[in-house]
Amino acid sequence: MDASAMMNVLTVLIVLVCLASLTWWLLAVSQLRKLLRRKVPAAPGKRPGISFFKAFPACHCEKEAAIWQRSVESLLPHLIADDEFIVGIHVEDRERFSAWGESLQSECGEACVRLVFDTPPTRHINQKVNWMHRLAEEASRPLWFWSDADIELPDNFGAALHADAARLDQCSMVTYAYRIVDAGSAWGLLDAAFVNTTMLPGLALLRNKPDLCFGLGAGMLFRADEFREKIEWAELGRQLTDDNFMGKAMRPVQMGSVTLTTRMGNATPRTALSHYYRWEKTIRWTEPLAYFCQLLVQPIAFTLLGLCLLPLKTALPLFLVFLVAETAYLLSAFHMVGMPRSRQLLAAPLVPLFRFGVWLAVWLPFGVWWRGKYWSKAQYHEGEADS
Repeated sequence: MDASAMMNVLTVLIVLVCLASLTWWLLAVSQLRKLLRRKVPAAPGKRPGISFFKAFPACHCEKEAAIWQRSVESLLPHLIADDEFIVGIHVEDRERFSAWGESLQSECGEACVRLVFDTPPTRHINQKVNWMHRLAEEASRPLWFWSDADIELPDNFGAALHADAARLDQCSMVTYAYRIVDAGSAWGLLDAAFVNTTMLPGLALLRNKPDLCFGLGAGMLFRADEFREKIEWAELGRQLTDDNFMGKAMRPVQMGSVTLTTRMGNATPRTALSHYYRWEKTIRWTEPLAYFCQLLVQPIAFTLLGLCLLPLKTALPLFLVFLVAETAYLLSAFHMVGMPRSRQLLAAPLVPLFRFGVWLAVWLPFGVWWRGKYWSKAQYHEGEADS
């Protein structure tokens, strides 16, 4: 086969792979629409009381504090008299949150809301688990609901919680998908692209699966006594991906009836790239095959290969066509999940390039930093092995 024929075959292969990615995008948009338009099933009777947990990290800016406060306030309308809401706040941030905390009780009716100002203990390597362990000492209800500090709940969450609590007769945990509706800055589009166009459509395909085998930190609902039976705090505290570990330990796990929401702060290039890198690295450590397959829905990788191997007059149009196509897909998904139009979206064509660059970097033999601690691959798998 001469060089010209080889170039033609390579061109066809690149186009076919890119078209396969386009097929996934069309399926993803369809599944995303179905996920976001789900109706909450009705549930009979009265649900049990729930202990809700929120743990604030150390606060660095007012915008961050506002996101966390909005997260707490979004839950208040859904509380019933038998519920309790426990919020952990670093003692150094007492002045920032005290007045706001005093106003919460008047907004939640008969439910109990407590702000725990404390310095989290250092019993575990995972600092979030340190906080949850501390807050669990305050909890007294039969069901527990854990949720990350930046997660907001939709208007129909109360009905969904009622229905999902009833489903705990069929499963051990109900976990909740989430979407990003505010990227905070152009750099935040990296996380928004992964959540809204990769993770969320994938979860949509799994929404009716009887056992997901993982948990999502956005929201996890489970029985307190079953948690105590199946999970040791020392084991949980060794995990970098504590939500994934809990899902595997608390099986079967099913998808919640609604999709939750989060917003991002004004990420700098350094914080955005390090957060995205940590996220992708932990996915590779947890599910290496699934992580590798992300490449199949990133046609930019194959068009860049074309730029290296094909004549420029052939490769450059391919690169531009699929870059525009992927940008259109990103913008479509962002619109569907409720992200407002803004100048940040002008950076969307750069997202595929940065995303592929991080995908390559994740295969390098480096660990990740999280809340002041460095986690290597060996430490990550040691935590899994010990448990």
